[in-house]
Formats: sequence, C-alpha cells, structure tokens
Amino acid sequence: MEQEIAVTQTILLAKVISTQQITIRPDRERVYYLYSTRFEVIKRYKGTKSETVEVLSRITGCAFPFEVDSVYILFASRHPKYFKQFTTPCQRTEKASLSASLISKLDKVEDHIYQISQIPSEELYGKIWCNEIFDRVETTPTHKMDFEETQAFVKKNLEPCEIIYEPKNKRDSLIIQSPSFEAAVNRFTVIYEVDTAGQIINPKIADDWNSIPIKDDALTCKKNAIELVKKLPPLNPAEIRHTKVCTTDKFLVDFSLVVN
Repeated sequence: MEQEIAVTQTILLAKVISTQQITIRPDRERVYYLYSTRFEVIKRYKGTKSETVEVLSRITGCAFPFEVDSVYILFASRHPKYFKQFTTPCQRTEKASLSASLISKLDKVEDHIYQISQIPSEELYGKIWCNEIFDRVETTPTHKMDFEETQAFVKKNLEPCEIIYEPKNKRDSLIIQSPSFEAAVNRFTVIYEVDTAGQIINPKIADDWNSIPIKDDALTCKKNAIELVKKLPPLNPAEIRHTKVCTTDKFLVDFSLVVN
C-alpha cells in the first residue's frame, strides 16, 4: 500500500465534471484514442494544487468508466506517451462510495504522505493503520486445524438443516444448472474479518454464487453456518512485512458433511 502511494504522483478525492473521447497524435505515425475526464478536486492528498484536473484513461482494455457527477478516489500519474495524468483500474482508482477503507487509510497518513516510504512498517501497519483491514497481504490468514480436524469440527458443531432451494428457471428467466452449480445447493460461504490476534469478527453469508438464493425456510441454515464460524479456533493472522494486520477470510460451510 505505501509503495503505491509513494510512486503515485496524484492522489485525490474528486468529482467528475465531464468526460469525453479524444484523439492524441504525438506524431504522424501514432494515434491514441482515449477518454479525457475532468474532475473537481474535493480533497487533495498528493499532487496538483489546481481546483480541477484532467485525467486520461483508455477506451478499450483497461478502461475506467467514469460517471459524471460521481465522486472517486483517484490515483493517477503522468503517462510517458500521453504526457498527461493517466489512470487505470489496475491502480486503486475507484468510486468513493466503494472506497471507505482506502479513504480511511489515506486520511491517517495525509500529514506525512510524501515521506510514507520512510515510515517503518511496525509504525505504519502496527500503529497508524493498526485497525485498518487489508486485502492484499504477503501472508494470508490460515486455520490452525488441518483438513481432517476441520471436517470433524464441522460434523461436531454444525446443526443439521434441510436447505430448500428454489430454482429461478422460469420461462422468462432461464438459467443453466451445471453439476458444480447443483453441488453448491447445500453450501454457504461465510466471509469474515480476522484481527491481529487471529480472532474472527463480523461473520456473514457471502453474496456470491456459492450462496444459493433459497426460501425463507432455510434462514436457520444461514444462522447455523454463521454460528459455526464464530466457534472456529483462532487463526494465524495475516502479515505485511512481518507485521500482523487485520484482513479478511472465508469459510465454506457444507451441510452435506453433517451426520443426521
């Protein structure tokens, strides 16, 4: 995180004023088709002192679909070919409404953002960002139980529950049900945070294809899955530069393992 902040020339909280397609011709042989987006600066973390800024992005490939009147956290740097500020989704540019965690981190280092690479990792991750959650980590959280112990733990601690799946293959909404899709009917993916002590915090059912839409009759199953995850032994916490950090993890709760 601090490396990205250190190498990025412009970091802003900004609102889109306008966006349009443009053509750049640096010479007779080359032509670049790009988006030119103008922003109104709301908060400046690093870079330009202007009240507005123009940022380029690609139309195809790594394009970023900026929306007029929307607010973004913007990571941009001068492009060697286009000679203007440029951004891609591969950087941390994102809508502000989806970037609360990133904005919180930036707020905590804004007074020394230009010297961020000089802050020792123990100080930065262990104190300044000690309560922040990180998705990109060097060492991910791991369970202290092995596979067989985990399976035995599920069978012992999970209440049996009949999951009633309601397929949505109506005439106006056909879906293809593959074997792997059918196999997920008796499963829930529980996501949660892991603190620096390895404790599990805020477990909840993930909103993805592993958590199948089901009837209300199976709400008890969701509750049982979450309660199971709360009982898991502490994990080995994640680390960044040998400093323990808060992160996220997930656990697949498979009701087919339960002995009725």
